[in-house]
Amino acid sequence: MWNRSHSRLIPLVSAISFLLGIEAGGFQLVLTDIAGEFALNNTKMGSVVMAEYMAIILFPLIFGGISDKIGKKKVLTFFIPFLIIGCAIITFSYHEIGLYLGIFMIGAGYAISEAIGAAALSDSDVVNSEKNQTFTQAFYCLGAVIGPLIVDRLMRTGLNWRIGFILVGIGFAALFIFLLHTPFVRGDRPDANHTTSKSIAPIPLKGTKKFPFLYGAFILLIASAVIYCGIENGVSYFADSFFISEMNSPKLSVYAISLFWLAMGTSRFIFGIIKTDAVKVVMILYAISCILLLLLSRIDTPSWALILFIAMGFACGPTCPMLMGMATKRFSEHSGSVVSILMSGLGLGGAISPLFMGLVADHFGFRWSFGILATFALIGFLLSFTFLRKANL
Repeated sequence: MWNRSHSRLIPLVSAISFLLGIEAGGFQLVLTDIAGEFALNNTKMGSVVMAEYMAIILFPLIFGGISDKIGKKKVLTFFIPFLIIGCAIITFSYHEIGLYLGIFMIGAGYAISEAIGAAALSDSDVVNSEKNQTFTQAFYCLGAVIGPLIVDRLMRTGLNWRIGFILVGIGFAALFIFLLHTPFVRGDRPDANHTTSKSIAPIPLKGTKKFPFLYGAFILLIASAVIYCGIENGVSYFADSFFISEMNSPKLSVYAISLFWLAMGTSRFIFGIIKTDAVKVVMILYAISCILLLLLSRIDTPSWALILFIAMGFACGPTCPMLMGMATKRFSEHSGSVVSILMSGLGLGGAISPLFMGLVADHFGFRWSFGILATFALIGFLLSFTFLRKANL
């Protein structure tokens, strides 16, 4: 996993993931507080999350291909300030329009930082792409564990919910200096006869210039990314509301969010170390997620609900980085484009799911919302099964 050519790049991408995790976990915790200050119902709560993910859909599509041409470091250097400015807008704005604008700018910086960072990491070591993506993404989960705990503790001292965004803005300002002194390099490319996975052989680079959209396998990866982020966001962003309204246990909500991410980080560390067949792992985890979501839609005991949230975190863990690894390994010549397109797919799922969850919850309750997410997990299982068959053709 480690080599001298990307010894600085792995810490950089890990730090980016860690800070993005703090932002995500903290945002999930304070969403109910944001709704209280701005008088938002469940549907509008979903629209606030959707504002961030609309940026995640849009910006990678535009700048993914550009990063392949002008360099990934230049694009990252341009977009990390978006995150810092977005946090500043939220910190000093007390109007709804400022909230949406700040969240949108954070989404733009979030999307490019994660997508281009992942692509740069893959460029430096294509052969170990899946393992490296899974390992560095574990730091995202670590941040998402720590974020809610820190924000909750600070809010208990009397600070406003905006403190989480202040911390993230300061963190990225410090990281920006480290980025300027980090070299971005390209490692060895796998040759046409080198197969790095039983189920996913890389597309030969020589003589293969077809854009990834022309491959059915890539379409399946995009669809799976949409489904995955829909499940992750649907579970994590409404954990607080679920434990308050359905379980009548508001004190458990912060633990549900933090332990969800702790379990996710644990599974990412595990799968980032061991060698596995990524496609089969993703397929199995989708099946487990389907069962867990069905149980969440029926459970009445808060302690059991908490256990199910933890199990969902473990099941969700490796899916996203493995999807990224599959794409960059198979289409390594277009790493910036494929990761950015997948990031947009994640953004689409992340944008639709909270709004959909909020609409269903407003009319039928969160149990129905989780039941419908179980259907999404079943679709994810079928997509990964189809990808496995197509990759082996």
